[in-house]
Amino acid sequence: AKHHKLARSLLSAGFARELKPDGQERARLNSLVALPPTQRLKDEERELIWKFRYALRSQKQALTKLLKCVDWSDAREVAHARQLSEEWSPPSVPDLLELLGASFVNAASW
Repeated sequence: AKHHKLARSLLSAGFARELKPDGQERARLNSLVALPPTQRLKDEERELIWKFRYALRSQKQALTKLLKCVDWSDAREVAHARQLSEEWSPPSVPDLLELLGASFVNAASW
């Protein structure tokens, strides 16, 4: 938890907005976005998605993966995710259905 907070604080919105993944990072992000909804993301995978959250905004299918990276007990992170989701490409019907699933129970109060 301590590592998570430190990593997130180092990637403040202003700094993260400017980050662009290199070719290897882009390939890894694309493979993560393509994972089935039932696949649980590892900590380092969640951190990679969070790090490049602004670069992923144009990929509508990445929204559900980003929301799986949110610490729903952190009000600031929830507010940031809400704001960021408003800038996202509109999700597809399958992604909307995933958002209604058990994986997003914590997000229900959002």
